[in-house]
Amino acid sequence: MFVLDSSASEGTLNFHKQLDFVSRVVNDFQIGPQNVQIGVLTFADQPALQFNLNQYTDKQAVLNAIQRIPYASGVTYTDKALTYVNQNMFTASNGARNDAKHYVIVLTDGASTDSAATIKAATTLKQNVDVIAIGIGSNTNQNELNTIASDAQHVFTVTDFDALRTLRTDIKAAACEGTATFNTQNHSRKKHYLVYIVFTGSKTNKHDIMTSTNVVYNSNST
Repeated sequence: MFVLDSSASEGTLNFHKQLDFVSRVVNDFQIGPQNVQIGVLTFADQPALQFNLNQYTDKQAVLNAIQRIPYASGVTYTDKALTYVNQNMFTASNGARNDAKHYVIVLTDGASTDSAATIKAATTLKQNVDVIAIGIGSNTNQNELNTIASDAQHVFTVTDFDALRTLRTDIKAAACEGTATFNTQNHSRKKHYLVYIVFTGSKTNKHDIMTSTNVVYNSNST
């Protein structure tokens, strides 16, 4: 599940840069009901569902939907986004499956508007999913990142938005070791859901915004 910051600090150019990054991530995977499923949530003052995991069943439909996502404005209520994901995104009616392992990936370039509420929401979320936190730039709150993530091995930092691309392999490995294979053979398939949550704070540069996302992996298990 991609969760995209749509706050006032981003601006239209950064927001569309974020959407382009999401599209590139989607292109890495096989998309479909039995493979990777994509959902997108944007947020500022409030979270706004763009589409659920099971709304689009092929890659091109997902890519088209991503490019149609509108830019809004507001402040960075990270806690509301985390709470919405926990309460709504991994339900059966929205595409989640009982045999799936769930991941949430949070990206942020600054502290949330309400740190105490964010910590509370993250603690609740981690009871149900594994959470990876990625801090971007020098304005992130390391303590908040550590609290959001499931453990120290799930915290990553980069110097700026351009450096995010260097983490793609590391994040995939941390989130779903051995799940990027889609060879069916005689093995049963274990499905993995990834939720990328990208947050940007008030210091976001006009050309900086990156992405958040929710992705669902299907993988082989022995």
